Amino acid sequence: MSRQKTKTDDIRRERYFTKMIENAENALREYLQERGGEQTLYVTEYMQRRSYLLE
Repeated sequence: MSRQKTKTDDIRRERYFTKMIENAENALREYLQERGGEQTLYVTEYMQRRSYLLE
């Protein structure tokens, strides 16, 4: 693999994971607003149900 292709792939991966983290943070913020800060045990289930991750 060429050096340029590797660098391009790394940049794409970084953007992908950055977007995924932003989506997770937004989902958590929305979840906490809807729940009023209660019951944070079910955050993962809520985010998956709302399909914020891996859009």
